[in-house]
Amino acid sequence: MTPATDYYQLLQIEKSATPEEIKKAYRALALQYHPDLNPDEKSEEHIKNLNQAYAVLADPQQRQLYDLYGAVPRGQPYQQTARQGRPFGGCRGRGMGRGMGRGGCGGMGIWQEILRKR
Repeated sequence: MTPATDYYQLLQIEKSATPEEIKKAYRALALQYHPDLNPDEKSEEHIKNLNQAYAVLADPQQRQLYDLYGAVPRGQPYQQTARQGRPFGGCRGRGMGRGMGRGGCGGMGIWQEILRKR
């Protein structure tokens, strides 16, 4: 699937479609393009694209992320970098006071050291 592919266009639905409308459109297109029923060589790739579009649009959280940021390459799930309670998700250090060179994320630890020296 190319990055410019719009999941809503692929499933031939409006952006305001309900979950039932998404499911109905997906089933109709999946039946139409299923490799066992469609001899076209591109049917297998098309059904993979339909599956990806349906997987994203059927999940309310993934659909919201798709509406905000667009599509991600197949096989890579949407990731949120800022999780509740951990705004810097990838930081390894606990609490503040650990500079970037000591396994933390930098941030306030450096400033606390500077202010302590005064």
